[in-house]
Amino acid sequence: MKALASLYLKRSYHYLLSASYFNNYQTNREGFAKLFRKLSDDSWEKTIGLIKHVTKRGGKMDFSSHTTLKGDKGSNYTVEVGHEIGALAKALDTQKQLAERIFFIH
Repeated sequence: MKALASLYLKRSYHYLLSASYFNNYQTNREGFAKLFRKLSDDSWEKTIGLIKHVTKRGGKMDFSSHTTLKGDKGSNYTVEVGHEIGALAKALDTQKQLAERIFFIH
C-alpha cells in the first residue's frame, strides 16, 4: 500500500508536469492541460486516501525511502514536444499500469 501511495504521488507530479507543458503560451493546448490537471488532481486525492488508510491502521508513511512495486523500472517521465497523441498514449499506459497494480493488491 505504501508503494502504491508513492506511485500515485509520483504519477500526480508527472501529470502536473504535462499540464504545465500544454498550458504555456507556445503549445497553448488548454484541453490537454485541463485533462492532465484533472488526472493529477485525481492521483493526488487517491494518494491522500491511501495515506489515510495506512495511517488509520497504525502504519507509517515514509517518503524519504524510495519504495517500489515489483516491475517498476523507475523510468524518467518526459513530455515530448509537439506530440499530443504520444502524451495521451503515455497517460493511458500509466492508468493501465496503475489499474494492474491495484488488481495485483486485491
